[in-house]
Parts: sequence; structure tokens; C-alpha cells
Amino acid sequence: MKQEEFDNIVNEYGDSVLRLCFMILKDYHAAEDITQETFLSVFKRHAFFRGDSSLKPWITKIAMNKCYSYLRKSYHKHESPCEVEMEEKPLDTSEETGPVTEAIMSLPEKDRQAVLLYYYQELSIKEAAKVAKVTEGAFRQRLKRGRDKLKEILKKDYCNE
Repeated sequence: MKQEEFDNIVNEYGDSVLRLCFMILKDYHAAEDITQETFLSVFKRHAFFRGDSSLKPWITKIAMNKCYSYLRKSYHKHESPCEVEMEEKPLDTSEETGPVTEAIMSLPEKDRQAVLLYYYQELSIKEAAKVAKVTEGAFRQRLKRGRDKLKEILKKDYCNE
């Protein structure tokens, strides 16, 4: 892959991947690291991309796999004093923090994944189902359940004040 082609891929998908990683990991610093790892993998594995679909679902799947791998590692489950200090510093994540984002982040994992893939990554039902490794019907069900739970959360927070 040529450097110019890689730069175009990072420019086109970088913000989207960072946002997705942040929504899964709930940690901006970790999301930045995983985003970098994602694009490193894209660079190394670009020759293996079959082209069955556009690049976006492929890159999204790599990012999600890296996020879930990060979450599974036991040493990330315990905060070190260094991490606590970093989290106390304010971060400029204004786009990622808001009532809707917080509601999405509170959803169960499968429902959150469906909402993120469809609305944030703007994948079609078919592409999102393939990334999530479920049938289109199962993905539609997860998406509907996620939307219903979001409505419930947002209605509770804003209609009963």
C-alpha cells in the first residue's frame, strides 16, 4: 500500500474509528491507542482485504475486535495510580460526551454494538450484521431493542424532571 493511499484511509475513517472505540471502551486514551493499532493492522493486512464490501465494514470489524480484545485482557481491568491521575485531567471530548452518548454507553453490549454500527458507523443492515456476525434478522432485532431502550432511558431522564 502506498503512503498516500494509507493517509487517505486514515483521513476518511480515523474520526469514525476513534468515536467507535471510545463508545466501546469508555476511555478516551485507550480509544486513541486502539485506533492507532487498528490502522497499523489495516496497513499491514491491506493485501488480504478481499473487497467483498467497502473498506468501512472491514476497518470497523478490526477496530471492534481490538477493542474487545483490550477489554478481555485482565491487566486492563485494574487501574494503576498512573491511570487514575490521567483520568482526573479534563479531556476535550465534547463530541463524545452528551446525554445521548451517555445513554448509548449505558446500553447492554449487543444493543450498544447494533446502535453504534448502524448510526455511528453508518453501515447498512447487511454490512452491520456481517460485522456483528449475526443474521440480518437478529441484527434488526438488536437494533430495535437498542432504540427502544434508548427511548426509555432518554424519556426517563428528560420527561420526569
